[in-house]
Amino acid sequence: MKLLRHEAILSILTLLFVLSAVLVSTFSAKNTTSIENPDVSVTPYLINVNTADKEELDLLNGIGPALAERIIEYRTSNGPFESKDELANVSGIGPATIENIKDYIEI
Repeated sequence: MKLLRHEAILSILTLLFVLSAVLVSTFSAKNTTSIENPDVSVTPYLINVNTADKEELDLLNGIGPALAERIIEYRTSNGPFESKDELANVSGIGPATIENIKDYIEI
């Protein structure tokens, strides 16, 4: 069976399309980042509750703009926090909130 010229061109284009799709998928697979690497240690960014501004405090899970403002007001009136548990003296912050943020803050 003899292919016509347009059939031959169509076959070549199809082959080129398939090859380019394979190359793209191979390239994409090689450039993905694995998040399961036990050799990599990630140090969390700790927020110092004695120096952080409102925007930084707002990054903490469970601390919104209002609580961030209360933290700043408390430390302005009472001086720097001496322990993480002292955050419980801020209205609206209880033991559950402190437990949620304790690994992300420093004094």
